[in-house]
Amino acid sequence: PNYQSFGIHYVLDDLENITLNGGLRLYKSRITLNGNIGIQHNNLHEIRRNTSQRTIYNLNSTILVKTNAGLNAAYSNFAMDQKAGFVALNDTFRLVQNTSVLNVSPFYRFGKKDISYQVYVNYNQTQIIDLSPFAETKDLAQTHAQVLSFRADYKKTAWNWGISAQRNQSNFREVKSLRTGGSVQ
Repeated sequence: PNYQSFGIHYVLDDLENITLNGGLRLYKSRITLNGNIGIQHNNLHEIRRNTSQRTIYNLNSTILVKTNAGLNAAYSNFAMDQKAGFVALNDTFRLVQNTSVLNVSPFYRFGKKDISYQVYVNYNQTQIIDLSPFAETKDLAQTHAQVLSFRADYKKTAWNWGISAQRNQSNFREVKSLRTGGSVQ
């Protein structure tokens, strides 16, 4: 009796989610665009301590310059706004966060009948912004990652190998870090 799980608050049984998805192919499928947008909110019956509203959208594109070269790009955004529900408690606070991710990857493939090569570059940026009214500073956390990669595939033997170099930079509350390295597969 009187047992309450700490995880029960996260059960989403009082939730409305509206999502719109779409896609488009142009120029004989050389350009492909896909996206979705969604709005989600809970506390439909106004019985919870907190009400959350989330806005989510995602855009993906592929552009083929040639049959063996192109560009993949994606952007996604997740915004959350949480405020007090029907009972405003002393420890209830408003939470406003926005998370966005940008990813860009140009690629080039070449080779012969029994061996193929691929070179690609990847750039990824992730950003989280805390816009909560009680935050002392509007916290901003960012990461940037760059990867340069080369891969060889031997079709007859199904063997492959690759080499890549990577650089990661992060910044949070004026603390910056940088890591570089590589890998062989």
